[in-house]
Amino acid sequence: MGKIVFMHCDLDSSDGRTVEGITLVVDGDVKTVLDYILMEKGDEFKSRTEIVNHALMDGLKILTDEIKSSKNENIAPKKK
Repeated sequence: MGKIVFMHCDLDSSDGRTVEGITLVVDGDVKTVLDYILMEKGDEFKSRTEIVNHALMDGLKILTDEIKSSKNENIAPKKK
């Protein structure tokens, strides 16, 4: 199977805060799957980055929905 490597770094934002940065390196079978999705859904996705973003956001929604349903609460941050 392919691999996904995550690298963490701390970045300084323009307002002086430190924010977490994540670099994602995709290789092997995972890259092949992303290339396949890009080939089949090129009208929807223009890059592997868009596919990973879509998959991550969908995955986070599934996980937060599971947590909310098990705890019956809203975990989304409140808007100011």
